[in-house]
Amino acid sequence: MIESSSTHNSPTILPGTNPVVIVGAGPGGSVAALALARQGIRSVVVDKATFPRPKPCGDVITSQTLRVLERLGLDPSNNLPLVRAQATWGTTCIAPNGKAVDVSFKPLHKETEIPSCYTLQRASFDNYLVEQLRANPLIELREGVGVKDAQHVDQQWQINMADGTNLPDTKLLLLASGCNSSLARQISNQSLPAIAKEDDRHFGVGLRGYFRDKGGWRQAGMPEFYIMRELMPGGLYLTPLANGLVNVNMVMRRDYVLKNGINLRDRFWEVLASHPTLSKRFAPDTLEGQLQGSSLSFGTIKRGNAGNGLMMIGDAAGLIDLLSANGICNAVMSAEIAAGVAVQAIQHQDYSMAFLGNYDSLLDQKLGNELKLGRLVSPFLGNERLFGLFEGVLNFVASRVQGGSVLSQLLYHPDVSKLLRSPSFYKQMVWG
Repeated sequence: MIESSSTHNSPTILPGTNPVVIVGAGPGGSVAALALARQGIRSVVVDKATFPRPKPCGDVITSQTLRVLERLGLDPSNNLPLVRAQATWGTTCIAPNGKAVDVSFKPLHKETEIPSCYTLQRASFDNYLVEQLRANPLIELREGVGVKDAQHVDQQWQINMADGTNLPDTKLLLLASGCNSSLARQISNQSLPAIAKEDDRHFGVGLRGYFRDKGGWRQAGMPEFYIMRELMPGGLYLTPLANGLVNVNMVMRRDYVLKNGINLRDRFWEVLASHPTLSKRFAPDTLEGQLQGSSLSFGTIKRGNAGNGLMMIGDAAGLIDLLSANGICNAVMSAEIAAGVAVQAIQHQDYSMAFLGNYDSLLDQKLGNELKLGRLVSPFLGNERLFGLFEGVLNFVASRVQGGSVLSQLLYHPDVSKLLRSPSFYKQMVWG
């Protein structure tokens, strides 16, 4: 039996104060609600979907996500395998020249053998978290109905549902409904500090399909990341799953797709068919179900994500890592941060933008390094000449015996920009 986050405190919301409202029951919204509940704070979580539901994703649960789950008392190393999660101890990166580099993952905790990464279909992972919401007496979950609109009036959020009902007015709204949500766009335009005009360079589009696993892995059980000129700016991610399927997930930057009139489905099949090994592994007749598209908001620029009575979480906040296209990790981390700021706001009864602005500061402190490499690399990916330089560096690193060590440093170093300014890093890259 899967254990629930069973430690509930007595409610700390002041008498007469309505619960926090959270829009979106994906990883970000679910973690925010669970983190609030552990502080005794009630919440209402709404989602237009009914769980379980499919969700395009790379289907990889990384170490930072696992640590957040541990802090919520969910014991992921014991509970995730019960929902068919599969541990993985590394990933393989394939450079444009076809050279492969294996990057090993460290254990979740030093001197243990606890895995720091799992592969698991998003539908299963999200449903696992939603089950925790359903079991928690401080959380009210409303599924299967979306939010029509939300207005901030007299320091309260008035939220109208698509089925004609209303939610209780609330002083604090946490928006975790994704980057493609019309509600997120509406509220961003109305309630957040000056937002730069939407720039397609900071958004991505993806296509995901599940295929029957025919083998051919470079390292058994390890996801593979292909960096190809045909997909730049972007890449192809392959994730082996415990149920015998492989997630094949293609991501490209939106500006490049629009500028060149690329049909994503055509490009997806062209890349697989033209590749010397992938063509044998992923023929159209091995596709299970349909290809499913997605939109991604990359964390390649800083955004203001706190307004009066409002905090944006996860994809709605534009926190997806450009290089890995992984959004789960930063979604749950941002949710945990937002919950902490929410507790302080409730204690001080201050829901102003000035007070909640601490959320943006904490995001930069705790997630800045996660996103820094993507921000540094981003300018190289949209320019043909600069990409040629970037491609050459990738090919060089992949050809070196110590290439995996170089990439591991980028993965685990506490300050990536400092590492990239260090001459010793490049000395190791060239001479080992």
